Amino acid sequence: MESPYSILGIPNTASADEIKAAYRKLARKLHPDVNKEPDAQKKFAQVQQAYEILSDETKRTRYDRTGSVDPTPEGFAHSSGGFSTDSDDIGDLFNSFFRGRPGGQQQPRQSPLDLNITAPLSLDLETIANGGKIKTRTPAGEIVEVTIPPAISAGATLRVREKGNAGPGGQRGDLLLKIRVKPHESLSRGTPSKPDDSSLDLTARTDISIADATLGGEVTVDRLGQSLGLTIPPSTPSGRALRLKGRGLTNAAGNSGDLYVELRIVPPDAQTISDEDAKALRRICQAPANHAQTPEAHSPPT
Repeated sequence: MESPYSILGIPNTASADEIKAAYRKLARKLHPDVNKEPDAQKKFAQVQQAYEILSDETKRTRYDRTGSVDPTPEGFAHSSGGFSTDSDDIGDLFNSFFRGRPGGQQQPRQSPLDLNITAPLSLDLETIANGGKIKTRTPAGEIVEVTIPPAISAGATLRVREKGNAGPGGQRGDLLLKIRVKPHESLSRGTPSKPDDSSLDLTARTDISIADATLGGEVTVDRLGQSLGLTIPPSTPSGRALRLKGRGLTNAAGNSGDLYVELRIVPPDAQTISDEDAKALRRICQAPANHAQTPEAHSPPT
């Protein structure tokens, strides 16, 4: 198969906007309703296939690494069955074709894309981290099995073939599932300074005592059921983020993000401190050593 980059006439460093612009330009030129050349339909299908690969982050990464896109049962288009385009993009193209015709009237034949159904699919962080097969219910009430790629991004679309609306002649559209990420009680995707539901990084927040913050200590962090030990350096300010490299999410290509642990100092209940301890605490806080420069807090990448 010819490179999808060469089919769209773009470099392999092209941005998402450049990929979409190239696709739209060629699709308008080669669409069979506009171009009557004998090979127009074949070229149009090649453009669709190239765009399907390059517009999907996971497929593009896999292609860049291996030079091909491995077929999967669901969620991604099969290499032998032709690649399908995003329904919003192709719908816009169809509308532009029809608006340009005399009278602005649409052809009577119905596109299979008109039969597609788009529905949300909310996933918890555990499912996103592990990936695998899950069962969900279509808007029509039918139960279908869907393959979730590990570390899938929010906003990504999974396609389930022929589970959309039924049309004339027995044809059936597809079910397009738009991924949403459910909130987690102690973890979020992205870094502390840059939350991002498409990131491989994770951020956890945990409480530490004044003693551990001042003298150093150990804390246990829960990462989706996995307990990780973390050493707290002495003189750690509240809000400092410590990084556990490679402990974030891992995608299908084997790339892993980091886990950032944001520390929050929680003081003890004042009623539990004796007068003697209170005086000692004030004396320590007013000591000149307290004004010495503390270690610089880790600044996560933005």
